[in-house]
Amino acid sequence: MAVTEQLIRQPQFIEQRTEQLLESVFGPQGVANTSMTVPAAQVAQFTAPQQTAANLATAGVGSYSPFLQAAANTQVMAANTALGATQMYDPNITSQFMNPYQQQVTQQALAEMDRQAAIAQNQAAAQAVGAGAFGGGREGVVQAELARNLQDIKTRRIFEDQSRNFLQAQQAGLAAQQAQQARQLQAAGILGGVGAQQLGLGQFAQQGLQGDISQLLGIGGMQQAQNQAQLDVARQNILEAQREPFGRIQFASDILRGVPSGQQVFTTQPSPSPLSQLLGAGVSLAGIGSLFGGGSGIQL
Repeated sequence: MAVTEQLIRQPQFIEQRTEQLLESVFGPQGVANTSMTVPAAQVAQFTAPQQTAANLATAGVGSYSPFLQAAANTQVMAANTALGATQMYDPNITSQFMNPYQQQVTQQALAEMDRQAAIAQNQAAAQAVGAGAFGGGREGVVQAELARNLQDIKTRRIFEDQSRNFLQAQQAGLAAQQAQQARQLQAAGILGGVGAQQLGLGQFAQQGLQGDISQLLGIGGMQQAQNQAQLDVARQNILEAQREPFGRIQFASDILRGVPSGQQVFTTQPSPSPLSQLLGAGVSLAGIGSLFGGGSGIQL
C-alpha cells in the first residue's frame, strides 16, 4: 500500500530568519543564556549645604539660652530695684542728716546766755547796793527771777535748736529717699529695657539661624534632587540597555509574523519494490520464477 507524506514549509528566507532569531535567543551567546545584573536603586547623599544646615541646627540647639537667662536675670534685678523704690520712709535715716555742729552752736548760745545773765545779775546787785538793799530779800527775789528766766530761755533754746535740727534732718532724709527712689525707678526702667533687648537679641539670633538653615536646606534640597534624578536616569539607562536586545528580538518576531508568505507543500511517496514493478510491467509469475532459478513456476 502506498503512503503519501506531505511537508509544509515556509519560504526559505523566512525559515532562515526564524532560525537566526531563535539562535539569538536560545543559542550559546543568546540573550536567554546571558546573565544580567539589575542595577540597584540608589539614594542621593546629603549635599554640602544640607550637611552644613544639619551642623548649624545641631550646634544651634539651645544657643539662645544664654540670652534668655541673661534677660531673666536682668528682669529680676529690675523688679528688685523697683520694689526697693516702694519702701516706706525709714525714720532711722534721719539721724544720718542731723547737723553734727548743732550741739556746739547750742552750747555757744547757752554760754552767751549765761554771760548775759551774769551781767544782769551783777547789774541787779549793783542796783541793790546803791539802794542799800544788797543782801536783802528783794535782791534775792530779783536774783531768783533772773535765774528762773535764764533757765526757761535756755530750755526753750535747746528745744528749738533740737526741733529745728530734727526737722531739717527729717526733710533732708525724706528728700534723699525720694531721690533714691527716683534713681531706683529709673534704674529699674533701664534694666527692664536691657532685659528686653537681651531677649530680643536671643530671638533675633535664633531667627537668623533658622533663616540660614532654611536657605541651606532649600539649596541643598535642589542639589540633592538633581543628584537623585541623575542616579535614576543612569539606572534607567542601564535597564534600557539590558532590555534593548529583547526589544529587537520582539521587533524582529513581530515583523516575521507580519510578513505574508505562502506555504509550499511537498508530497513524497515510497519507491515501488522490484516485484511490484515487474508485475506492473506484465511479467507473469512463472516468468518471475524463471528469473530466480529456472523452475517450472512459483507456487503462490
